[in-house]
Amino acid sequence: MKFKKIDPQKAERKPCYMQDYTHEHGRSRVIVECPFCGRANIAYIWSLAGSGKRCGNDDCRAHLCYGVAVRDMVPVEQQPLDMDPSTIDLEMACAMTHGRLTEPLSLTADYFPQIIDFDELEALKAPEGYHVKVFSRDLEIVISTFKGQCPGAVHYYSDIKFHSFSLMQGNSSVCGPDYPKVGRIWGYHDIDVNRPLTERDLEDKHVDWHGYEVGDMTHRWTNIKNAIACTRKVIKLRFRNYGKIKVVNYT
Repeated sequence: MKFKKIDPQKAERKPCYMQDYTHEHGRSRVIVECPFCGRANIAYIWSLAGSGKRCGNDDCRAHLCYGVAVRDMVPVEQQPLDMDPSTIDLEMACAMTHGRLTEPLSLTADYFPQIIDFDELEALKAPEGYHVKVFSRDLEIVISTFKGQCPGAVHYYSDIKFHSFSLMQGNSSVCGPDYPKVGRIWGYHDIDVNRPLTERDLEDKHVDWHGYEVGDMTHRWTNIKNAIACTRKVIKLRFRNYGKIKVVNYT
């Protein structure tokens, strides 16, 4: 049977390991479990080390090789959701982005408050002779991944990036040792967007979730569109008076 060629640019990869030798034909054949569908396949060792073997599941047909399995990526529309955006409220949005509910907005804050208002940032009281300058109100949703680069990488990562403010004296910005408690949230910020783990995540034995429990936060997403949708919901809840939202995809 002639199989459709897998496009490496549109493929997903997972680790693939030999489970055991078969008792037939000595030690030349091994049992290999497909990391995508779980089917136990029997293959010659030299085949895995060479051209590989296709998974025997007609609905999978992954290409099994020594150490890695590859198959065409499932269309994102068919992938299950990691999280329903409609379930995200302000408290959950803060938990997903390490926000504190009680921290007041100030020049000495270690954490942003639950609501990040760019008008309030610009209205912060600066030391005498200085003023606060907000560089940009635009936000970036940055999506990155190691899929296609590292065997076994299956996740995406979502971050919110934005400029906060700088202390200005005339047209020059100041942030140095003379102001050790000023400007802690100065500059360009990168906020991880996490999600709570589900039972489906922990049942995936091909991902190391050792020590994790259902509800624990993780930065790893499996559905890229779902990650963007949830990040947009977090922005809508936690940010005020911002500019444009730009999605930057480094995948």
